[in-house]
Amino acid sequence: MRFWVLIALLAQALPVAAQQAAPEIESIRKEDLRADLFYLAGDGFRGRLTNTAENQLAAEFILARFERLGLEPAGPGGSYFQPYNLMTATLGAENRLVASTGDGVELRAAVGQSMYPHRFSASGRTGGSVVFAAFGITEPRVGYDDYRGEQIKGNVVLVLDHEPGERDPNSPFDGVVTAQASSPLEKALAAQANGAVGILFVSDVHNHPGVASFEAEARNYWPEEPPGHDHRDPAPDPGPQRGGAG
Repeated sequence: MRFWVLIALLAQALPVAAQQAAPEIESIRKEDLRADLFYLAGDGFRGRLTNTAENQLAAEFILARFERLGLEPAGPGGSYFQPYNLMTATLGAENRLVASTGDGVELRAAVGQSMYPHRFSASGRTGGSVVFAAFGITEPRVGYDDYRGEQIKGNVVLVLDHEPGERDPNSPFDGVVTAQASSPLEKALAAQANGAVGILFVSDVHNHPGVASFEAEARNYWPEEPPGHDHRDPAPDPGPQRGGAG
């Protein structure tokens, strides 16, 4: 799918001395800013979801502001819009997770009840022994690596959510700020780089007691209608933009 973002360049760059007020600064009024904010954030725009008529209307409104300010379009073909591709994921019907214990007991996890796949998961089938790898983080910048040895290769890695010391201001990662290396995608990439054929995430119950309902969490992660995308017919390509509304 192709969508658009608005881009523009300043028509002129005017040198301004440090003591001199910015040109036209008196035209920026609190009342106007408030009116625009409340208009775009209003219920009538229904959240301005991607690929909806409301999102297109908001883009046209901003486009009109660009034109009124005298900004030159910087998109292809003299347009204020820059096309881009939006990738979305849907939950397949054949997702299964089966685990066998050493004494022959088989455990089956039901999708939406005790497991769900991540959106970045590939479509396919795999299997192997399960190897626990703590938080599954590799972060050379702080000398931290949960992957040591060769036991990961060809197997499925089991890791905890989040990161160690996440509530410690002196954590070697980023203090109490969530480290990028702790994101599920980064952990999956680290597991892949170490030869794992799959990755399982489990809750860090020592620091996160868990949600009241796993089923509700699964429904929130895989809603029937993706929250950032409307399944109505996409808005038409606006093409090269016109002058006009002010």
